[in-house]
Formats: sequence, C-alpha cells, structure tokens
Amino acid sequence: LREVDPQGSYPAEFVRWRLTDERVSDDPTSILGTRLRADLAVLIQRCSELVPINAADHPEGITDLHEASASLGVSVRTIQRWRRDGLVLRHVLFPDGQIRLGILASDLKDFRTASGDRLPRAAGFSRIGPAEQMDLLSRAQSLMRQGCSLNQAAREVADGSQRAHETIRQLIRRHRGERGPVIGMGGRVQERERTLVLHAIERGVDVPAISARIGRSSASTRRIAAEARAARLRGVRPDWIELPAFAQDDARHVLLGARDVVHRPGPHPVWNAPAELLGALRSSAVSPEALLLPAMNLQKCIAARLIDALPRTPPVGRLDEIEIRLLRADRLRRRVGESVLGASVSRVEQHLGASLDGLPSERMMGWLVFCVDVVGRTLDGFDPTSRGELEPRLDRRVALDTDKQIALLERDGRTHPEYMTESDRPLQNPCERFESIGFLGLPDWLLGRVDRLEADQFELLEARYGLAREQPLFLSELCARFERSQRSITSDLARILRRLHQ
Repeated sequence: LREVDPQGSYPAEFVRWRLTDERVSDDPTSILGTRLRADLAVLIQRCSELVPINAADHPEGITDLHEASASLGVSVRTIQRWRRDGLVLRHVLFPDGQIRLGILASDLKDFRTASGDRLPRAAGFSRIGPAEQMDLLSRAQSLMRQGCSLNQAAREVADGSQRAHETIRQLIRRHRGERGPVIGMGGRVQERERTLVLHAIERGVDVPAISARIGRSSASTRRIAAEARAARLRGVRPDWIELPAFAQDDARHVLLGARDVVHRPGPHPVWNAPAELLGALRSSAVSPEALLLPAMNLQKCIAARLIDALPRTPPVGRLDEIEIRLLRADRLRRRVGESVLGASVSRVEQHLGASLDGLPSERMMGWLVFCVDVVGRTLDGFDPTSRGELEPRLDRRVALDTDKQIALLERDGRTHPEYMTESDRPLQNPCERFESIGFLGLPDWLLGRVDRLEADQFELLEARYGLAREQPLFLSELCARFERSQRSITSDLARILRRLHQ
C-alpha cells in the first residue's frame, strides 16, 4: 500500500503476484492507483478482523477510531472515507479487553504528512454560524422533548437542512458538554449496554422499546443482541468425546434422528419431595444409554464447531441452531444421568447401610445432590471405546466413581455431604443440575406461570423448549409445524416470555 502511486496504473497480474506470490500472465487488465489504494486499505481492515492486532505489541501507540475523530475534529465517517486515500484502519485488541477499530500512530502521522493542509481544512470545513447553530439546536431539542432520542432528532433535523446527520449529532453533544468517544447514542458499544440488550431480549421486551432506551436504531439493537449472544456462546463452548460413529456419512441422520433420541418416555416432572425422586429412580426403566450418549456428544460436537465458525455479527438463524443444539445436548445429558443415577444411589445406601428414605429431608437431599454431581462429572469424561468395550457400561463407572468420592469425603473427616449453599435451597429436583447451561431453558419459576398463557401460546412454548415428550425445536421446525413465518413465530415467543415475566 505504501508503494502505490495514486497517479499510476498497475497491471492486475503484478498486483496478484505481490499479494499471493502467484504469477498469471493472461490477465491484460490494469488497476488505477487510487482504486488500488482504496481496495488495499479495506482488505487490510477485513483481514485484521480475523486476526486483530494487540495494542500492547505497538508501543508507538494506537488511537481508537472515536478518539481520533475527537482529536482531529472530524466525524468518524470522514475518517472512514479517508481509506480511499490510503489511511489504514485495523481491528485492535485494546487493554480494556475490547476489539474495535483503531489507527496506528505511525499510519496517522504518515497520512498527516501526505495530506498537507487537508486535515485542518476538513476539521474547519463549513463552520456553522451562531444563528444557524441556535436554529438547529432549537429544532433538535423540540424533537427530543417529543420523545425522540438524540440520534433520531439529529437525523430528523438533517433531513430538513443542508447539514449532515453526524454534524448535527456532534453539535448537540457539544452543546451538552459531551466530549470524546460516543458512548451509546450510536457510538461505541459498551459491555453494560450489551448485557442490558441481551437481558431485555430474553425477557421478551420489544426491540423498539429497547432501541428507545439505549438511543439506537432497531437494526443496531438487533446487531448488539446477536453479538452478545455469540459472545456468550463462545464462553460456554462445550467439550465432547469423539466417537468412531461420527465419521460415518449418515451419522447425523441415524444418531440424531433415532426415535429414542427425538422422543422421551414422558416430560420431566417437578418433584415435590426427595422421597418421590427416590421412588421414581427405583421404578423407572433404563434408558438406551448406548444411543443417547453418542447423540449427546454429537450434538456437542456440531454446536462447538458452529461456535468456532461464528463471525463477529452472526445471523440469528445460526445462533438459534447452536442454542437449540446445546439445549438438546443438555436434555440428553439429563436423560442419561437419570438412567444411571440409581447406581450411584445404591452405592451410597450400601455405604450407609440403610436406605436414603429414612434420612431427614435435608440430609437426603444432600446425598442426592452428591450423587447427581458424581454422575455429571462421570458423564462428561466417559468414553465407551477407551477400553475396547463394544457397549458402554456407564453404570459400572458411576458406581466406581461414587465409591471414590465417598472415600474422599471420609478422608476429609465428613460423614455426609453438606446440602449446598443458600442459592441452591429452592431446588426441588436435583436432576435439574444435569442441564449445565442454565440460560437456554426455562427455569421452574417461569414454568409455574404457564397458566397465564392461552392454549395456542402454551403449545408454541411447549414445542420450542421441549416441555412435553419431544425435543426442543429449531425456529425452522416451528415454522413448518405451525405453518407460519419466522417473524410471526419470533414475535409470539417474545410476547409469551413477556407475559411470563410480568
């Protein structure tokens, strides 16, 4: 980029050779220097999005895009337009842990030198006189009193004047005494703002209401929500056990489409007392863990690979697929855990020399939580092929791990596990702990409010979260089942969540 003469012309084969080390002699086209400089600047910026540079590796300094805008006295868009003249913007990992656009101090210095008096002229271009300032501010303040955000008011005033939207927005900010990078109101997105948007979306709050609250457009709000969901998924990226069956061409169809995987014997009940759970464990049929375990690991494998391929602002459909796959994996994990939980309980009862039914309620719950945690740890690391076994014997491994944990408990001088912390006391069924990603499903306190819903609303909620005997459904599957558009389904789900949260 530094070698390109804006007034020159360059053969396309020469440009390709410089970029790729490949020589192609049958391309007669040529590229103007001005166009080549602009394209190279954009290419550098896009490549840096894949591999952001670290600000700590550049002691000469890197200026944040918004800070550069404030220091130069021009708008952010003006700086972005200067890419056509060779100013390079890069995605930078700043010391605060956030990745955003920045300019190397050396690049900015070179651009100042090459531009001559262009920067001062841009900063002082078309000064707004006092009378015009007062007129623009008066119109903007009138709109804001009517309920418009700063950004909306600036856009409305710009449509009726000769001034740009960004010019009027900065005028309002200066009048308010605001300086530096724009926080909210269309500027740099902060972590607190992402959290606010994500929590509001999950509670069914309308996007226009969220947009008015944070002073952004609806499109920006949806983008912030998508980026926040993607960041959260990257934080819970699952591990899985790679099984030989996954290499088969029809693995997804056979493992994930099996009836015992898609359907379960019945919905997970909410237990009123630990004794009811013990009775159910002794009377329930054993689940086909030889099928459920591979299906659970395959769902995790697919979800993890999709998470690794997520762009910075992913499409909503991709996020939905990942979240539902993780929720399905959690449900399979719970079914497998419940199927072998009896083996762990039997080892505890053998150790105590008595049935758990005769223990006080709190101590009984403590042992049940102990067994669930042992089974959960065993599930996550259990590889049925590690010892050459044709079929998994998870129940034997669970019994062995339970004995080990009991021995560790005795070594610490404790006769029984303590019943968790205060935050876990409302837990009625310890099997809920098998579902490790809590933000995907519906908590029990929300499920207790389903009587607020109409019959068709409950049917949609039941299909979405797999509350009956079927696994949770993707948005595309919901659209096919209810013969409705994705926008209609999404709006109804938001309305349902809003009603449950009220």
